[in-house]
Amino acid sequence: MTQSTNHLQRKFQQQFIVASGYPNPENFAGVEYTWWQNPSNLESLRLTKTGYEWTKKYCGVKYIEVKISHEVYFKQLLQLERLLREPYYIRGKTILLSGETDAIMLQLHAGNLAQYLDNLQQNS
Repeated sequence: MTQSTNHLQRKFQQQFIVASGYPNPENFAGVEYTWWQNPSNLESLRLTKTGYEWTKKYCGVKYIEVKISHEVYFKQLLQLERLLREPYYIRGKTILLSGETDAIMLQLHAGNLAQYLDNLQQNS
């Protein structure tokens, strides 16, 4: 992983570590492999269970739980990686979003993740 702070994963990772009371994010080298579902894509913000639980417990990150109407398919996983700009965690037919805008918009789409992501992709 590059040491650049321009990547979303690195930016959020540093924010989480500082928010949890640790002043030196450099001491957490390698944590990206346990926190991020796809650590090789530095723009992907999908959290692992460990990352989700750590950020919720130690950083006080508030996640908004949205029930989704269908299972998440490969196309939606790719769209989520490209389109969401806030960390999120997928648990079964539920997505936990740290970004209020995405959570509200997905709720307005009645939990239809495919429709929401397609609309988001068309408008970006």
